Amino acid sequence: MKRIYLTLFTLMLVLSIQAQDGLQINAFFDKDYQRRENATEVLVKGKKLKPYNLTLFRSITLKDAPDEAIKIEQCLLKDAEQAVETVGANFGDRLFYGFYCLPPRYDDEYRYMFYRNTSVKPGSQRHEVTLVYMEGYATLDEIENMFK
Repeated sequence: MKRIYLTLFTLMLVLSIQAQDGLQINAFFDKDYQRRENATEVLVKGKKLKPYNLTLFRSITLKDAPDEAIKIEQCLLKDAEQAVETVGANFGDRLFYGFYCLPPRYDDEYRYMFYRNTSVKPGSQRHEVTLVYMEGYATLDEIENMFK
């Protein structure tokens, strides 16, 4: 019986961590980015997200990484082509922030991507890029209210 529980737990862990597979942004949630001094990664799943009606929350923030910010932005915009709803703002030809609702993947769970690059805002002293991926049953309105 323990073997069955262990197998199920492992399978659930792998599926939830790889939830953003098939998206270009998946590359930024791998171990190469997690280990960087200028990176902060957050991974939350399970009971802690229940009050927010989410099943998975992943984010990575990189500080003082302008080249990486460009790569993240390019991958995000490629993934955003499949979005069913988008909200965003640019400064010049660079994306300052973007919020994207992707088509459900399975079990009718919504999928969301959020991006913010503080360095493109004129006069900004903060130079960081944040990428967030979320899954769950929260509506777009609920997610937007969380980010306000």
